[in-house]
Amino acid sequence: MLGRFRMNVADCLLEYETLAEEVFGKPRIFFTLRFIFGNRTKYKAENLQRVIQNVAKRRAEHRSDNLVKTKLPYKRGLCKTFVTSLMTESNKKNAATLYLIRSYDHFPRISQPHGRRNLSEQPNRSVGPSAMPPSRVGTGFSSQSATEEERMAKATRRINYGSAQDFEVWQVARAATAAPLYFEELKIQDSSSNDLIFTDGGFNSTNNPAKEGSREIEEAHGPGRIGAVVSIGTARHDKAPDGKGLFPIRSRIEGIAQALSDPEVVHEDMETMSKEKKFPYYRLNNPGALDIPLDEWIPKRSSKRVGSEKKSGSRTMQTMSNSFDTWAKKHGTILLFKSCAEELVRRRRARISDPPRWERYASGAIYKCRYLECDLDEFTNGNEFRLHLIDRHELPESDLAGEIKHCRSSWEYQAQTGNGTR
Repeated sequence: MLGRFRMNVADCLLEYETLAEEVFGKPRIFFTLRFIFGNRTKYKAENLQRVIQNVAKRRAEHRSDNLVKTKLPYKRGLCKTFVTSLMTESNKKNAATLYLIRSYDHFPRISQPHGRRNLSEQPNRSVGPSAMPPSRVGTGFSSQSATEEERMAKATRRINYGSAQDFEVWQVARAATAAPLYFEELKIQDSSSNDLIFTDGGFNSTNNPAKEGSREIEEAHGPGRIGAVVSIGTARHDKAPDGKGLFPIRSRIEGIAQALSDPEVVHEDMETMSKEKKFPYYRLNNPGALDIPLDEWIPKRSSKRVGSEKKSGSRTMQTMSNSFDTWAKKHGTILLFKSCAEELVRRRRARISDPPRWERYASGAIYKCRYLECDLDEFTNGNEFRLHLIDRHELPESDLAGEIKHCRSSWEYQAQTGNGTR
């Protein structure tokens, strides 16, 4: 929502409450009797799909009364977004591999040890999901500076490369949240009609994607190009379930998953990396402060409840809000926020040194040429469009400002509607 739909935080919270009520407020009644009902998950994936489709319909660049297929891939020069998932192929017995679903194209920078070119390291440039992602190799380091051990470490890391996947936004949301026991896995057919099976990428180290995001930047732009990293945690409790209670087997499974997905492990790695590579790193989190289940939503949805004090999910939302407020008032937290804000404002101001690029990123500005005989009909840089009108169409200086204004369009923010619909 923040990246693809460019939503503000307040609107994101409104949408979250709607999603949580529609999905977590309606658990399946007989979920605990899975041995009778088969491979039954706690929540219906169809509910989550419906809610996300509704958000996409209302929050995309141009609101439509019809249910359009809003895709994740986005236009050049705007905010880049990726989510993590785990992917397996139904026709193979391979283990699940990390799969990044991107809104942008990403082809790796290939290292060439000893001047030799390894053809097996070439990216898969097919459109859509690649059936077997090639290894993530080379991060822009030259072969002279990389040791053999470093090159081997890169070569054994498996990740998908290529063009942005042509997934709908709801598919991306489902792939990234298909947590075992909670939601059914997502199946998507690739160009060869093979079923690609996606499950929640948060059930491993990428539950904290900061390290993966840093790798993306260095692979795309080379070493030393990481600007500032802001990692926002969930204040999850750091005590794993003890395997006791009414459902000990389930509790043990949850404990194992929690240990494997501990976000603080990546946080410690990022602290070390930021010091070695000298980039600002901010971790906004209060580990262990929020001791509630992953899917808690209390009280559950009911048509019998009347009054704001009994609103669906009100107790859970209040618990989270109180926990955040307590943490945010601490002196150390205030200093952290101040330092982070100063760094981000400094970088935002520096971007203004390139006005056309900043205009594109901040407002989504685009210029469309109106001349029928022109084969260059769309520009994302205002200066380039101005030169185009002068050189290609010989437009006089006196007419430039009016023509540029007429041909310019920008992102239309889709705020909450007046009828209360979120």
